[in-house]
Amino acid sequence: MDIATQSIEGGFADPVFNAQTVFRAVMDAMARPGSVQALSPLAHPPAPLSATSGAVALALCDNDTPLWLDPALQAEAPVRSWLGFHTGAPLANTPADAHFAIIARPAEMMALDGFSQGTQEYPDRSTTLIL
Repeated sequence: MDIATQSIEGGFADPVFNAQTVFRAVMDAMARPGSVQALSPLAHPPAPLSATSGAVALALCDNDTPLWLDPALQAEAPVRSWLGFHTGAPLANTPADAHFAIIARPAEMMALDGFSQGTQEYPDRSTTLIL
């Protein structure tokens, strides 16, 4: 399968309802830290991006939310193309510039202080990590 085909295939079959399902699972997980939320594979991104991380990106990212990819994902052109096609999210140059960061290999993740921390007044300006 060529890169153009990989970029288009694998998105949500029903974008509105699938995005709502994923968004609800993410909100439940954030409201109940430490709990596990079941999420069926609604997206089928190219490897090494997991189905869950891909679905979360499709539900939360758009052209106004810069996205940073860890080195394992950044090295894969099909992953960058798939996310670009399905979300329109620009890729951030640095982790601190990103609204969202997708980490494929958490054990190899950089230090958390490299990501935007937000402030007391604006905690929403921090980078949200998708592991």
